[in-house]
Amino acid sequence: MKGVNMRVVVDGQPLSNPPAAETLQALLDQVREGLGQGRIIVAVTVNARPLVGDALSMALAEAPQGEITLETANAPEVVASAFRDVANQLNVAGSAQADLAARLNADGVASVAPELGAFCGIWANCQKTLNDAGALLQRDFGAFEYDGETLTTRLASLSEKLRELRDAFDHRDFMLAADLLQFEMPEQCATWSQMMGEIAADVEKVSA
Repeated sequence: MKGVNMRVVVDGQPLSNPPAAETLQALLDQVREGLGQGRIIVAVTVNARPLVGDALSMALAEAPQGEITLETANAPEVVASAFRDVANQLNVAGSAQADLAARLNADGVASVAPELGAFCGIWANCQKTLNDAGALLQRDFGAFEYDGETLTTRLASLSEKLRELRDAFDHRDFMLAADLLQFEMPEQCATWSQMMGEIAADVEKVSA
């Protein structure tokens, strides 16, 4: 049932007849169905409180009440922007690997643990972005070709390099780990940064 005194605003425009919904999730689903082709909801604010992450997840099961403000955007633009964000992260990470390797050799693994965690997080975010973008645009990015190889093939090669790096740390072979960080990871970062940028441009081209 529609929340008491509920007001729904989409991209600055109040809805004259907000859809009846028992939960915020149901409300968002119904609003999404009425959006133009290719548009998605990118921001949710309830009673002037922006909802993100866990706060949004918890609120989705609750009854919608008060003022609900929604912002939408063009899905390909959102996806292209996400790919470029990952490309920038990889570019920065790649330039930091030589210093990371030097510190690992000089001061041990404890000195670089936070940066290593962040580095692994960037690769995890890269994979998540590919999966989310594929689901959002209903497109298989694994078939995208870069320099004669598909993204699926490059993912397999990347996974092998990351596994080799992880195994080096697991076996406390820090000399090998430092060599991988200095000589292998910068190339991987540069390649994937360039590839993410090209995928972003392809997404924009296809949607134009």
